[in-house]
Amino acid sequence: MQCRCTDCPRRTALARRRPCRPGRSPGACRRRGPGGPSGRLSGLPRSLYTRDRTNPADALRRDARSRDGRPQSLGKRRSVRFPCLARLVTEPDGFRRAAMQWLEKRPDSRVDYSWVSSFEYEGSRIPLMDRQRGIRKPAGFEAALAIRTTFTAAGKLPPYVDAIGDDGLQRYKYRGDDPQHPENIALRNAMKMGLPIIWFVGVAPGSYEPIFPVWVVGDDPEALQFALAVDEGQRFLRPDLGLDEDTRRWAEGRTKQRLHQRVFRSQVLLAYNGRCAICKIRHAELLDAAHIVADGRPNGHPVVPNGLSLCKIHHAAFDHQILGIRPDLTIHIRQDVLEEVDGWMLKGGIQGVHDTRLAILPRNRLEHPDEHRLEERYVEFLAAPVA
Repeated sequence: MQCRCTDCPRRTALARRRPCRPGRSPGACRRRGPGGPSGRLSGLPRSLYTRDRTNPADALRRDARSRDGRPQSLGKRRSVRFPCLARLVTEPDGFRRAAMQWLEKRPDSRVDYSWVSSFEYEGSRIPLMDRQRGIRKPAGFEAALAIRTTFTAAGKLPPYVDAIGDDGLQRYKYRGDDPQHPENIALRNAMKMGLPIIWFVGVAPGSYEPIFPVWVVGDDPEALQFALAVDEGQRFLRPDLGLDEDTRRWAEGRTKQRLHQRVFRSQVLLAYNGRCAICKIRHAELLDAAHIVADGRPNGHPVVPNGLSLCKIHHAAFDHQILGIRPDLTIHIRQDVLEEVDGWMLKGGIQGVHDTRLAILPRNRLEHPDEHRLEERYVEFLAAPVA
């Protein structure tokens, strides 16, 4: 029935002619209507419901018809769903392949929740990431679709420590400490069924680097963690059987290349606002994330304070000891290169930055180049033989 309350914003001509029943307080229809006091159905965005429009839930109820054409109730309000969101009975064939192909065409290397929640499959919108949960399993799926690692700012400890295992394979911690938690079971099902998953790794607040395809290849309930293969070549390794030294070193190298270096590059370039710290060039395709202390050495961790955003020319000069950076962030060019006579690139791009300070630094001081790492690297620069 249409509301008969005289001050109801949804009143009709009939409502204006027939005021509320005696004893009924004005506006009672709003308190008793679908969706509670506001008259807005839970789950529907506010943009779809205003005081000058019909409640979308009411429209859905009017459109529902039984076989004989008479109006049919849709039941309680929780049974009315926002039409763009799908609730699947089972996982469709080809769904994961379609999701990963969609991710490959993303406009930027990094994504956020708003973008990955817009994925559509056969006309239905199915978010690829949960806003709160770390393990994503859409309703109706048996196996997990995606996992997430939140961003941890410099100087803070992450909630979960996901490290490389002794076998060279990446580890991913359980949700909580219960191996039978539904999310842990979903990830275990992905391992049993051999299904690839997507890993969203946080590189900044609200920004993620998607790593895919990833396979779950091991389960360790005692350590409360899974073993992951981030490269297809690692997919058939058995961490429970042990790996020989050559295989272990190969697996560790692939994990660092496919996971750590990609995440490290994203974090460093974001910290330096996508510019070279020396020449300020902006083109991301010309930029690298340079390690101050080399990867694999003590203090050579893939973290922003051990990184510099450098263009490819300055990165090569830094790696080949042509260019050094002092702990006070000033640049030192090797003496023989300073005395060399060559073209305009050498004069302006290399010799011209001698004794100048880094032009770009992260806004967060905790992400500035680490002074002790710079000192260690500068000692190596001074001791390097002249070519």
